[in-house]
Amino acid sequence: MKTQNLVIAIIISIFVQGVTLADGFKMKEESYIDDIPFNTTEIFDAHNNGDTNIVELTTPAEESFIEDIPFNTEKIAGEILSAKAMAETFTLCQESYIDDIPFDTKIIAYRYLSRKTNANSSSILRFIVFSGK
Repeated sequence: MKTQNLVIAIIISIFVQGVTLADGFKMKEESYIDDIPFNTTEIFDAHNNGDTNIVELTTPAEESFIEDIPFNTEKIAGEILSAKAMAETFTLCQESYIDDIPFDTKIIAYRYLSRKTNANSSSILRFIVFSGK
């Protein structure tokens, strides 16, 4: 029972403190921006009166294109990115040798070429003997 009363007292004190502190916070006044091209008060009054032809909306005039940048920004950005990429130096670490081919490619290439040229077995034997294998 004491615990329940204590929890209720804590919750009430937090609520009261929150309410008293919240009075000190004020939103700053924002400047008016005329971005709606119609009067919302007229539309609300016309809607309450049952008027179906509420208001004619006027669209603002289309702005003309102004050539205010006298250069090609896409080309300049591409050149700068290319220069940055070319200026970067890459350092590659030295890789250790891996003996992942379990055969002599030189002998296999010679056998393939000798089949194409119809070499005899003595020329193949000479190649193997003199190539060090």
